[in-house]
Amino acid sequence: MRYFSGKNAFILGTHARRILIILGCITALASCSSGDQRNPFKDEDPSSFPPGPVTQVSASGVDGGILVEWFGFVTATEYRVYWSDTPGVTKQNGNLATFDNSPGTITGLTNGTTYYAIVTAANNFGESEDSAEVQAVAMQQPPAPATGVIAEPGNSEVTIEWNDLPDADSYSVFWGTNPGGGGTEVANVTSPYVVTGLTNSQTYYLSVTGTNAAGQGSPSRVVEATPVAPVPGWTAQTEINTPFSGLGNRATLEDVAINDSGVAAALWRANQSQFGVIARLVINHTATGDWGEQFVLSTADESASVIVTPAGDIHVASDDSATVRSRRYTNGAWEDATVIRDDSSVTDSFGVELAVDDLGNVFLCWVEDTIPPGVSNLESTHTLWVSRFDATTEAWEAPQAISTSLSWIRSPKITAGASNTAIVSWLQDSVAHDVNNPSPPDQRVVYASRYDGVAWQSADVVGRNDLMNLDNGEELVIAGNDAGSAVVLWTQTRSATGTPDALQIEAVRYDAGMSQWSAPENIVDGVTPAFRPDITLNAANTSLAAWVFNNNNLPSSSAFDPVAALWGATTDIPTDFLSGGDPYGIESGESGAPVVAWGKEFQSPKGVFIRQFDAGTGTWGATSHLGGRIGDQLLFAMSDNGHAIVMTRARVLQREDFNNVVYGSVFTP
Repeated sequence: MRYFSGKNAFILGTHARRILIILGCITALASCSSGDQRNPFKDEDPSSFPPGPVTQVSASGVDGGILVEWFGFVTATEYRVYWSDTPGVTKQNGNLATFDNSPGTITGLTNGTTYYAIVTAANNFGESEDSAEVQAVAMQQPPAPATGVIAEPGNSEVTIEWNDLPDADSYSVFWGTNPGGGGTEVANVTSPYVVTGLTNSQTYYLSVTGTNAAGQGSPSRVVEATPVAPVPGWTAQTEINTPFSGLGNRATLEDVAINDSGVAAALWRANQSQFGVIARLVINHTATGDWGEQFVLSTADESASVIVTPAGDIHVASDDSATVRSRRYTNGAWEDATVIRDDSSVTDSFGVELAVDDLGNVFLCWVEDTIPPGVSNLESTHTLWVSRFDATTEAWEAPQAISTSLSWIRSPKITAGASNTAIVSWLQDSVAHDVNNPSPPDQRVVYASRYDGVAWQSADVVGRNDLMNLDNGEELVIAGNDAGSAVVLWTQTRSATGTPDALQIEAVRYDAGMSQWSAPENIVDGVTPAFRPDITLNAANTSLAAWVFNNNNLPSSSAFDPVAALWGATTDIPTDFLSGGDPYGIESGESGAPVVAWGKEFQSPKGVFIRQFDAGTGTWGATSHLGGRIGDQLLFAMSDNGHAIVMTRARVLQREDFNNVVYGSVFTP
């Protein structure tokens, strides 16, 4: 008779059968005896005897050992495995290992060697007879199937995740349209892994295998997912942050980015308490129009920038005092931060900016401020630095200083072309400050440098080179296209106008086809001060410059005609009424259809609004209202094919004082 207890089994052997026979006889005798006669065996049970021998013993090799399995007796309190590297193992000549249950693993053995083993069961009354001898060769086995496998659909992609295996050195993901699994293998990946380039609405079946020196293991269970395209149009304003607790929390919007697949990223800095006791750099992103959970990247950062590569990777660069670092989101997870530069002699870093080309190469610029110990900050030196992330090697190159000023460098901005080219432009003061003059005159002019696919070229003045005292460049912006052309726009104080405080709008263009910069061009004469410039550039080299006059509540604009090589007349962009502090932004993809986004805080209705230019009719289209949450900050970005993102912040009065909430909206063409 066989009984089972969990995985272990036991068999009633000779002793047990004898007990049953004796008990039967005693029962018969008792029925014939008087009620006072005692049964000397009535308190005995099978557990009062040694367990019977184990059965179904087997052995298999593992890395550096053997694994022995068996079925045993329920009355056993332990199992003893006797083993040796020679056959004929007995209790007397074998090495002993004890286990509570089956299976038992003998470790510390030599791979490639055959080992022999027998198993016995034991309890307080003794030890069973020996089992049959088994043998196995110690050797590493391929990993077992991975567990915890799940698949999440995205836009033209699926993310697959699994639990790491203790004996796997690498993993492969299999994907295809066969419900049985298999298909295309992607080797040497880690969890989570994103399979891209898929067809929306098509169901895909995925599995994962682990590999080690012994080979590739069996595949995991097959999981399925169906990529889904986001619904065309703008999503509603969505709260994408969870404000930190504490009085005086404030969020400062840093940057937004989006690629042609609709992968978007929103970056902001959150200060806890009104004194900025803790400053966190926080990000949220979406690949399907549905925002995820915010992720804290680091603390105590001062400036930061974000980009999304064509493949959907996200790069964030930031500075913390004198340290500049970068983090990358790839294959569904954030990598550890990479320190780009950390010089103890540097007092501070600022102005971090990123750009990415169509190959996934990332370009970074920032400014370092160096003040020697014991001197005035008027004796500081500013240096513009650049670095490049090579998409082929997946590593940052050594940073390079490309310009130094004995006074100020401001507003560094960078843009990238399609094929490993980039342009960085900035404002630089050409006059060293006088340490005896607490209010020295500024003469900041526009500089630029270009990465030509091999190296950064020398820094050159591309703005006005005839500045006088109090002539000062401010608020520089840049836009580029895939061809490598670019337009730089800025405000310029020009004493030549007779009004030293007048702010005029100036531009300079880089023509990639001719490999040269244009002369600086005056768009607005500065009789009426202009400020808050913005610029777009499309594939046809058509530009739209925008700014705000201080006597107007509408953004004004001028379009550059590349055929006539002229800037057009000033016209208002129809954004309804804006107050002086209401933010706005303009963008255009390579297709050339500019879009303006703006926010209204105090008018009715308030909120975020969008309007797109119709190139066919030459007019601006209807206004779209995205939602009613808007503060004094708005960031707007658009990809080449028209995907767009708008990020705003608003104060929610029912929460703690000064607590800012961040909102995001994305557009799918």
